[in-house]
Amino acid sequence: MPDTTPHRSVERTTFVQRQLPFAASVAALAILAFVFLPDVVLGGQFLTGIALTAVATVVSLVVPGATIRRPWVMSIAVGDIVAVALFRDSVFSDIQGSSLLIIFPVVWLSSVLSARLIPVAVVGAFFVTFFPYARSGNWPVDPGEWANVLLMPIVMSFVALATFHTARKLRQHQRSLDGANNALRESVKRAGQQAAITRAAADAVDVGIFFIDPQHQIRSTNVAMQKILDIAGYDPERRAGGAVFEADRSTPVAEDEQNLNRLRRGEDIDERLQWLGPEGNQQAIMSRSSPVIGPGGEFIGTIFVAHDVTDLANAIAVRDAFLVTVSHELLTPLTSILGYLELIEDANEDGQLGLENELQPLARNATSLNGMINELLAANPSAVRVSVESIDLEQIVRASVDRLRLEAQVSGLSLEYVSFGPLPTEGDAVKLRQVVDNVLSNAIKFSPRGQSVIVISRRAGDNILVSIADNGLGISEEDQHQLFDRFFRSSSAHKNHTRGTGLGLSIVKTIVEAHHGTITVSSTPGEGSTFVISLPAPNPTPDHSAV
Repeated sequence: MPDTTPHRSVERTTFVQRQLPFAASVAALAILAFVFLPDVVLGGQFLTGIALTAVATVVSLVVPGATIRRPWVMSIAVGDIVAVALFRDSVFSDIQGSSLLIIFPVVWLSSVLSARLIPVAVVGAFFVTFFPYARSGNWPVDPGEWANVLLMPIVMSFVALATFHTARKLRQHQRSLDGANNALRESVKRAGQQAAITRAAADAVDVGIFFIDPQHQIRSTNVAMQKILDIAGYDPERRAGGAVFEADRSTPVAEDEQNLNRLRRGEDIDERLQWLGPEGNQQAIMSRSSPVIGPGGEFIGTIFVAHDVTDLANAIAVRDAFLVTVSHELLTPLTSILGYLELIEDANEDGQLGLENELQPLARNATSLNGMINELLAANPSAVRVSVESIDLEQIVRASVDRLRLEAQVSGLSLEYVSFGPLPTEGDAVKLRQVVDNVLSNAIKFSPRGQSVIVISRRAGDNILVSIADNGLGISEEDQHQLFDRFFRSSSAHKNHTRGTGLGLSIVKTIVEAHHGTITVSSTPGEGSTFVISLPAPNPTPDHSAV
């Protein structure tokens, strides 16, 4: 369909770019005519044509505004057409190429104005060829003359149509480009705004954040992370800091084991506590990493976050010190009380004092209090000391199962032990027996009558695994996150009024970690729980499938 949208104005630069070539061509014609046909140049028609061209060109340059309105465009175009007619009538017999000047007004009329004005350009072409006949009154008399008169207007008609359609396509393409460019600019603007918002948000939080690309280069850090890197004395060349210490605040972390070098090896970092900075001015940092996956599933990089938990770590240290101090202070008089109780019991061996009913609850409660104080001391990680020796963990587990089998029977439970053979390793037999006893005792304590508890020990590659599974009450997901915290007691323990201090599993976790192992729990309320104790095996053997 033709483009019928009216163009009420033309950009000045576009119009001038079309008018100036016409003016330059007229100047060339004038020079040629002055050299070879001086009499013609001095004629009235030729000078009138030059004057019209000069006026049209000056008008195109001086009309105010960034665009030229349609009346001015039409006036200038008509002036150019009349000038071409005057030039052709003056010098056509000698310079036939003068007729070609009509191309300029025809082309730019067809390209910059609406389709309705194409006839103006065509009529102008007819006017140029018919003007000499109209002026003289001598009309063409033979077919050759008519063909000579009509050929140029017909050709200019096709030129005008072709120019119009080409210009329309160019305008449509330009509009598409403008739309795409506007959309791109808007998209870039929104992306820039989003990036600015993200950056401002990242800088506003007190959590250190940086992004590492797939080539392990740091691409973005926030203000908090830059402060953390400065405290650690981070060296970009080594990708390590000079003041990075383990959780004990004194053991330096080897450069290869520092977070950035671990990330380069593709390792994940999950809730790792380190102390940064020189002694006396250290900060506790808890860090973790998370991969960034694109919408197509491609790996984009890794986000690393670090929290300053100095206040919390110091508070925990103060609490631990307080518990240890209080426990020791309580233990001293309690030891004296227990000693005097033993003396009294010895003196009352034959019942001479008649204090049996009074001494029994006193001794029982004093012993219970002594156990609680020892639990408080044992729950302090810094107080745990393991004696490493060659042991068979399978025998330790079997002994615990045999020791608690009667308790399970009294509770109406079946206790089954599945062993895949000896489990030689290095560790503290007494403390590991305490670990198995505690977890197995909990499984029995929180399982209803008629249920079962299954214990399995086996090797799995580089690890020795001991799993204790029950199909009892189960543990809620919320409780699982705090299960190994000191003094935490699960909702089921409160509900069933089960006695305890909430230190047992915390002590278990402390002992297991002192053996460089881990303990995990998986549970579904109403279906049961499974605790898995994992310790390093000194001599890895092929994995065995569990029953």
